[in-house]
Amino acid sequence: MFLPAAVVTVLACAYLCIAAAPIGQGSWTLGNAHTGVVCIHMALLPGASTPYPGLNPRIVCVERPHYNGKGPYSFNAVTGGQNTVEWDPYTTSTIFSEYAKVYHSLTNPFCGGHAQLEDGTWLLAGGDVQNITNAVVGGTVVTDGGNGVRRYTQSANLAATGDANPWSSAGRSMATNRWYPIVTTINTGEVFIAGGVTKALDFKEFTAGLDYNNPTFEWLNSKRSDIAGYPKDLAVLAKTNPFNLYPFTTQLPISGKLFMFVGNYSILMDPVSEDAAELPPIANTKHKNRIYPFTPAVTLLPLTLASNYTATILVCGGTTRDPSQSWNLTDGQLTASQFCSSIRPEDPSPAWEEDFVSWEGGGRMMPDAVILPDARVLYINGAQYGLAGGDAGQVDNAHNPNFSADIYDPVNRTFTKVASFSVARLYHSNALLLPDGRVITAGSEMANYLDIDGPTNRVLLNQCFPGSGSNATNTICTDPFENRTEIYTPYYKTLPNPPIIDQLQVPRQLGYGSVFAVGLKTSPKNVTTANIIRYGSSTHSTNTDQRYVELPILARNSSHVFLSLPDKNTIVIPGLWMLFLVGSNGAIDVSATVHIKNSNPKIAVTLPSPEPSAPSGAVRATPRNGARWTVATILGSFALVMMLL
Repeated sequence: MFLPAAVVTVLACAYLCIAAAPIGQGSWTLGNAHTGVVCIHMALLPGASTPYPGLNPRIVCVERPHYNGKGPYSFNAVTGGQNTVEWDPYTTSTIFSEYAKVYHSLTNPFCGGHAQLEDGTWLLAGGDVQNITNAVVGGTVVTDGGNGVRRYTQSANLAATGDANPWSSAGRSMATNRWYPIVTTINTGEVFIAGGVTKALDFKEFTAGLDYNNPTFEWLNSKRSDIAGYPKDLAVLAKTNPFNLYPFTTQLPISGKLFMFVGNYSILMDPVSEDAAELPPIANTKHKNRIYPFTPAVTLLPLTLASNYTATILVCGGTTRDPSQSWNLTDGQLTASQFCSSIRPEDPSPAWEEDFVSWEGGGRMMPDAVILPDARVLYINGAQYGLAGGDAGQVDNAHNPNFSADIYDPVNRTFTKVASFSVARLYHSNALLLPDGRVITAGSEMANYLDIDGPTNRVLLNQCFPGSGSNATNTICTDPFENRTEIYTPYYKTLPNPPIIDQLQVPRQLGYGSVFAVGLKTSPKNVTTANIIRYGSSTHSTNTDQRYVELPILARNSSHVFLSLPDKNTIVIPGLWMLFLVGSNGAIDVSATVHIKNSNPKIAVTLPSPEPSAPSGAVRATPRNGARWTVATILGSFALVMMLL
């Protein structure tokens, strides 16, 4: 059920305030998995449904084809030129065939946009218009994918052979070509697609007068998909050309409107009437544009009970650039930004708060932001200088990797530097939260960054870029394709006595407004917070899928906690979610995967009598100095709360 403001006030003011666990360093380890392809597009899948989904999750990655005939870089012999690999991120094997399977999308998906659908499959729309052939495979590698729409359904068994290709047509193509579009699933299960360009955009071509802008939107998985009149124009995408690629879009929890951030501008769009209203722009005192190729990370911060699910958008990093400068990309003014700006777009008079905080680890452009199950945000990856874009190996665009990791606490509004990682993640890198609460990073087509940053500064570097003609076989060129993974184990994974979910006592299908029980193998009294985080998919520092929603804890008995799911599907977008339970000391164990759909029936279990005692380790406090309000237990009569509902 969705909690009215009066009830949330009761929850926030009458319940216990549990102090958040201190942010520790955590640790990084190299993963066993070789990804096979460069993870330019990366999505989390639940894995086998038995004994339960999420026990052995999958990652699916898609790369742009790299092949002999365009530059010196090698044909991908691991996949035989195929562009998709599904793999087990938990593998202990180092033998590729034991933890991964190779597939192929024939229509070119490179630099499309993607989102998880309501049914849990993954949709990738748009891509490159190139038709690519290769002598090694004896024919076509990929065909024009500019208006293509593809659906990926995970492999049934990574160890099996002869299974069908998980890629399939989504039943239709888009109305127009889109390269670098935004793709977002909304509360109805419809898919909103907007922006991009009609073919791959080189900014040098733009200066020559060529304009491929596509300032329009359309819908998939919708009755509107077949209605004449789409695509429709969207003024903000025309206004911000050419700085309008991958315009971050998310659905707001209370109004249900779509928030779109593009350049330094943003809009609210009603998904029913399709009317759009522009919000005040960022004043851009330090950032001429905060979008590709000056890429920041844009994040919908965790939706909490204490805020009554108020939405805050946080924009961090990117490239600093004086607004008086032209948008010429070769003048050397490309230092990465340390600053963040935020807005609460559903406020009566929303306005940006600018440059209010900086992370400790130095400037970062092309960062990845990953929401953690303790309602904080991890910032990783990216470079300290440059801009996004370029062919594989073109490291003069962005170099000097930032190896630091920073965690943002939305309550204190502060960053804390944590353990640094070891694998550089530059252009075409990604990061995702795993169901066990760890974070995995993969990708980068600029693994040869030492060609610029190294001690020799190779003078023939410009001969290594694809399309270098007679230098196509130059042996000094370093392979730019990064296939290693790295995994971050946060501080909350090392704390003692985490709540351990009994995975066999979790309802896997949930309807909106459900009241449901979750079994534990440990004491339910130790659970202080419950939340769900949506399965993510990421590309180009953009993840429209990830979303954190805190759930009320209504009651406990000796073996279960009883939770409620909001009845507003604009708060909880349908799809696959990870359910996490947080202990009184901040410890977190493995999540349980639940599938939330509009068609699922509402669950209504009988609640036990409330327990007046506080969870073990809880402290009474006011929400300051890093504490955060959390629904821990009901004080007094549950009947009183039900009366308020």
